[in-house]
Amino acid sequence: MDAPEWAAVQDAMANAEPMAVAVATGPQHRDIVRAATSNLTRLQHFIAFDPQPQDQAAEQWLDYEALLARHSDAHVREAMLPDDLAVLHHTSGSTGKLKAAMQTVGNRHASLRKVIMGRMQANGSD
Repeated sequence: MDAPEWAAVQDAMANAEPMAVAVATGPQHRDIVRAATSNLTRLQHFIAFDPQPQDQAAEQWLDYEALLARHSDAHVREAMLPDDLAVLHHTSGSTGKLKAAMQTVGNRHASLRKVIMGRMQANGSD
């Protein structure tokens, strides 16, 4: 990873303030992830899609499949208010710098209502 890419990863991680990081790449990237996240004070968990025996022995990385297996498949209904954060859309926008755009529950509901009512339609120029 070259210096500009590395800086972009570190900047995105710092701005996101994650509590958990899931890594889909192989164990050779563990050190890169640790270095990129070393100054993130809120980070509590590392999740691996391909956990290695040494990861589990040291309890450094959580096993994604094991986490899923520990929990019910039942739907959990979470009460949410219109101003609650629904999703972060990661985009480079017009500047090329990675950033997250917040979308609230209320905004997502409004967009869905427009789609359902037929007021938000795609056309050939979209």
